[in-house]
Amino acid sequence: MRPGMSEWNKVRLEQWGVAVMGILAYVLALYAEGVYRLVKDASAFGGAGIFVVFMVGMFTKFGSATSAVVSLAVGASVWLVARCGFDFEFSYLLGLVTAFGSYVVVVLNPGSDRREPLVALGASDPSCKDAS
Repeated sequence: MRPGMSEWNKVRLEQWGVAVMGILAYVLALYAEGVYRLVKDASAFGGAGIFVVFMVGMFTKFGSATSAVVSLAVGASVWLVARCGFDFEFSYLLGLVTAFGSYVVVVLNPGSDRREPLVALGASDPSCKDAS
């Protein structure tokens, strides 16, 4: 979300996100080959990007918020195309590799903003208030 976005616009964006994800879940459920496959697909959909962002973010200081978002989007998109478009058996592995590759490419891109660190849930964010 953009900084300075009004609360009304944030709510509207979130409502659209829920609607789009609901439609996507419905379409996936229509073509599912069973409950096991549906649960497997649901856990794999964003899993590749999340795994990459989590592992890199937990164990290194390599990357930025932009590289994390790109990795999440690329991992989910590649998995979706490989699984639903081509019925590729190793779609999760392909999504994992491309999510990691896109993370690295964004970080090493000379135009990327390296001053924007990947921060864990608002830590050292000036908008977070001190609880003490």
